[in-house]
Amino acid sequence: MSAPDQPPPDQPSSSPSPQPQADPALRPVAAAGQALGGVLAVGGLCGLLREAFGWWPPVMGFLRHLAPAGYEIYSFIIMIVVGLLVVAAAGSTSTRHDHS
Repeated sequence: MSAPDQPPPDQPSSSPSPQPQADPALRPVAAAGQALGGVLAVGGLCGLLREAFGWWPPVMGFLRHLAPAGYEIYSFIIMIVVGLLVVAAAGSTSTRHDHS
């Protein structure tokens, strides 16, 4: 007879899934991706606020050179979205999942 605190032999025991571990080879890539994505997101937000309201100080004004004339607002929105996607992608590559 089995002990009451052990699962029956026909049912798999539920063990907690292993925590993802950082891959040392991807740390510099993830850090660079997060930095680049952060610059794009913050610069796009600052540029959007400056174009929309005209009073925001020119923080990260060098990104205005990436926006074509007449399409500044669209360009800054795209910069925000791409920056957030790059940050998310860099965060997901900094961990690996072992499924073995």
